Order: sequence, then C-alpha cells, then structure tokens
Amino acid sequence: MAQLQLLQQTLSENDVVYTPEWAALDIVTWFKPTGRILEPCKGQGAIFQYLPGAEWCEIAEGKDFFAWNEPVDWIISNPPYSIFTEWLEHSFTIAPNIVYLFPLNKLFNGNGALKRVWKVGWMKHIRFYGTGGKLNFPMGNAIGAVHFVRGWWGETSWSWYDHSTHLTPRALDGAKRTAQNGSISGKRSGRSPRQ
Repeated sequence: MAQLQLLQQTLSENDVVYTPEWAALDIVTWFKPTGRILEPCKGQGAIFQYLPGAEWCEIAEGKDFFAWNEPVDWIISNPPYSIFTEWLEHSFTIAPNIVYLFPLNKLFNGNGALKRVWKVGWMKHIRFYGTGGKLNFPMGNAIGAVHFVRGWWGETSWSWYDHSTHLTPRALDGAKRTAQNGSISGKRSGRSPRQ
C-alpha cells in the first residue's frame, strides 16, 4: 500500500479544530513528555508552545506528517478526526508514546479501530475534558487526551480535568514563559465528576 499523503486527502472542516491554551497546558503538564518530541499538527501552536525544543509538522505550512518517518520518543497533538485511524497507525510507526486530544467516539464507536490499536499497544491513560462545548469544539461528543503506548497492554487509568481550575490569561502567559525556559511541570488532579 502506498504511503498516505495528507496533501492528497480531502479533509473535513471539523479537522481544523484549535486546542484551547488551557487544555494544551494541562495535556503537557499531565503527561510530561520527555526526549525527542513531535507535534504533528502544530496549527496555531497551542500545544507546541509548551514543548520547548520539539519538532513539528503542519500541513498548512507544507510539512506533511505522513512524510515524517524519523523516530521520536513522544508525539503529542490534536490530530485531524476524519483520518484518525490512519493518523494513529502512522504515529505508532515512529513513536512509543502518543498523546492525542480527540472526540473519544472516533476510537470507541467501532471494534475495528480498537483491534488495530490492540495489535501494537494500548491506552495507558485517558484524561477527560468534558464535551466538545467545553473546548469550543464544533461537536458535543466527549473529548479526551489519550496516552497510547506501543508494546504496552496493561490497565487503562482515567482522570478528569477540573474546569473550576481554569488558568487566567495572566497565568497562561507565565506558563508560556516557564515552558520557554524548559522547566514546565504541573500537579495531577484526577477528581471524578461525581465528587
């Protein structure tokens, strides 16, 4: 089968969904990627800005993720949803740790996608952010950041983002400066929505 090229794909308008800065910061501080990192859909840079030294792809800037074949330690992004399965399969060929923010129904609505993931690894953690409306996404489905690990088939842990802890614009600016200095960290809070 020929290598998929993003420039040759017809993408849905729902594929261009920008990650809110508060969610980008939470994803990076929660999962703490290290080593060589790739942000394969940089977009406006919401996630990328918290990954000092990371490499990137962005189809709008002529850097096609499907043309990237160099190994990295982590991939972290908000990928296009219409080709999510193909995107995830390519991701597993270049990284052992993958964190994607996406509508969870893209993975859980069909048995086929789950079986394909199970062949190469599994989900180590799912961080829930609520419905698409909480992130200004154009869909109402549950949205989560999922950490996939190649070669790992253990249990999946879960956590929920506490929306009462949203950072102010001033706090986000401080976090950006900290990330640019290469020392971002954050606390973990995995409250259940029932609490």
